[in-house]
Amino acid sequence: MSERLAASGGVGSGVRFRRIVCGIDGSEEALTAARQAVALAEEGAELWGVSAWDPGVAVHAGIHAARVAEDLRNAAAAALARAREEVPELQPVRVRGRDVPALLDVVAELRADLVAVGSHGRSRVAGILLGSVASAMAHYAPCAVLVARAAAGFPGTILHANDGSAESLDAARVAGRIAAAHGSTVATMHVRENDGGTIAQDAVAILEESGREPILRVEQGSPGRALCEAAASIGAGLVVIGSRGRTGLKALGSVSEHVAHHAPCSVLIVRRPEHPERDDD
Repeated sequence: MSERLAASGGVGSGVRFRRIVCGIDGSEEALTAARQAVALAEEGAELWGVSAWDPGVAVHAGIHAARVAEDLRNAAAAALARAREEVPELQPVRVRGRDVPALLDVVAELRADLVAVGSHGRSRVAGILLGSVASAMAHYAPCAVLVARAAAGFPGTILHANDGSAESLDAARVAGRIAAAHGSTVATMHVRENDGGTIAQDAVAILEESGREPILRVEQGSPGRALCEAAASIGAGLVVIGSRGRTGLKALGSVSEHVAHHAPCSVLIVRRPEHPERDDD
């Protein structure tokens, strides 16, 4: 099993992964997401595997609705059982409802820091409109999101998206922490959309604090496309990118959205949790 991330301060402070929800649907992609979530989890973190079954689907079976509903419940239970065999750290949660809203409800209820889902390869527009779980989490989750794709030796080489924003600095802290824990090479990439602008050095300094000397890349062009091309060229296993907080259809065209859907490797969208305060009395 991959080494857990140290729960100390310093480079890794800010966004922490102590409460992690993994979407489980019986697919290999979901198992990949769960395994990679363990690699990103901090020491002592709690991880939940969530599988949803939708009784509304059974209604279309007519007189066989009860049997179909039971089959759906059993399939969700079987998916969780298999996931626990592969990733024993997962605490199983079976919920009733459609996959996207059910998973978002659990993320909110558990006040998760990270939700991990597998990528099934849908296009970004179709994914949003048709309810792809990965697309929905990238757009609507109130916390960091891992869109997982299979890769040997995850996380391998890490590519950090650097634009000097507060969000990219959060991402740099996370990337440095992951790189330090796994002995990964880390590259930080600054993309200029024109000939002007200066390189954002604060993220470079943060990565250096992790003890891993970052490779600095500077490109010109469309940030989303350039990051995906760079990930492919360096054989990255993980892209770490900050989120500006845009959600839903308004996020179409954002850099993090583009990279999450088009990168050839796993993508970690670093987003500070925004769970509403609640009264537990």
